[in-house]
Amino acid sequence: MSQLEAKWLRLVPAQPWQNGGGVTRLLAERDGEWRISVANVDANGPYSRFEGMTRLSLVVEGKGVVLRAAERVVPLQYLVPTIYDGSINWTASLIDAPVVALNIMARTDKYLPSAHLLDSEFTLPAGSAAVILAGHSRCVVRGSRAGTAITIPPRQFLALPSVAEAVRVIRDDRNPIGNRPPVVALIEPIQRTTKHI
Repeated sequence: MSQLEAKWLRLVPAQPWQNGGGVTRLLAERDGEWRISVANVDANGPYSRFEGMTRLSLVVEGKGVVLRAAERVVPLQYLVPTIYDGSINWTASLIDAPVVALNIMARTDKYLPSAHLLDSEFTLPAGSAAVILAGHSRCVVRGSRAGTAITIPPRQFLALPSVAEAVRVIRDDRNPIGNRPPVVALIEPIQRTTKHI
């Protein structure tokens, strides 16, 4: 863990969408298995379809987005983690103005994605992967060994592609630079048990 370091979110290269409706900044991924990114959704239009993937979105700036596909409607609201099926051809409609959203995609048969607003402290379980967005507060990631800690300043993030042992993420709520809370984006493997006869 000591070799990892926090990075500025604004310095991550922006990848334009093919339909021109926004850009994506990739924060971490395991090829074909899962990915965690931040997207600027600037216009109404189709969402990309990802067969066999579970998606989770959390709007961190703006009022929100409504996803529609035939009879299905999924509202993506400000600071509300929302899971939906990535295999569906969704069309997005902005609520009033562009938004910025944390997006997680993970293979439905292998992983469970989640996103957590960090009030004070959160524990990343062993075997998981995570991205911590500091938002407008300072955060500290602490391992079990003495002296193993990484500081994440405001507006920066830390990617942990593989958590070998449980670590704590702690929010320092002294002197925040704004109101956006830290967010933990988490990927956990689905535990499967084998029954012996």
